[in-house]
Amino acid sequence: MRTLLPTTAALLGLLACRDPAAGTFVGNPTMTARMAEPAEVGVVDGELIALEMLLGDCDQVGDVPLGSRTFTFDGAESREALQIPADEHCGVFLVVDLMRVVVDDGQGGERELIADDFDLWVPTTFLARANGRFRLRFGDDAWLSDVVALTEPGTHSVNGEASLATAFFEGLDRSVVEELAPE
Repeated sequence: MRTLLPTTAALLGLLACRDPAAGTFVGNPTMTARMAEPAEVGVVDGELIALEMLLGDCDQVGDVPLGSRTFTFDGAESREALQIPADEHCGVFLVVDLMRVVVDDGQGGERELIADDFDLWVPTTFLARANGRFRLRFGDDAWLSDVVALTEPGTHSVNGEASLATAFFEGLDRSVVEELAPE
């Protein structure tokens, strides 16, 4: 009995000291996502499902895997904030399974844009400091206006229409990571 008690106490101590959650970077910076939103159109909602998300390693030792991620958008802003490690990062890479964006065209019509099965590389260097806040902004200010100009109200498969795919993916290629002010 006397040997069982110290052994049990040691095991409980080891369990209490383990990492709080695999893949969680406690106390480190956070990253949200946002759809670039020009004045002429408004993002109603959307979703991006990434099978894999990686932060580029500036030293080229190895990228930082963040696993699969889903961003759900209320308007242009994502609801989720993911924790990222404090370090200098040289880009964000997403293996996208599905991206769906619903846009109000400003004239009473909505367009649902659906793109699937593509990779997105955002080549941007940023220094993520402890407790910093960052936002992955999809597209630039003209991105959704350019896409809406090519469509009628309704649902559109981006992958199936050449001119639409060109405007959509060229706009996404202008995505950036923005540093936000501390809260």
